[in-house]
Amino acid sequence: MKENMQNEKKHEVNIVAGGKTSINCVKNVPAFDNQEIEVVLDNEKLKITGENLEIDRLDLEGGELVLTGKIKSLAYGKDSFKKNFFAKVFK
Repeated sequence: MKENMQNEKKHEVNIVAGGKTSINCVKNVPAFDNQEIEVVLDNEKLKITGENLEIDRLDLEGGELVLTGKIKSLAYGKDSFKKNFFAKVFK
């Protein structure tokens, strides 16, 4: 149990005045548009919603994402957010 916790990396989300945001420990960005960005982290997913969202830099080897725009919400989850939405619609 202790070994598993040591292997997990903790991510950071830094939001700076002026609309610039950086996130580390990024594995993938499977979906994005100017109102929503879905980010796969080491052990969970992060959904960012806002206005005028743009990806400035994405370095998957270094695990870094830098974006600009007005962030309205951050939501964490284990599964894909789009998959959960369709699962609810087609129940």
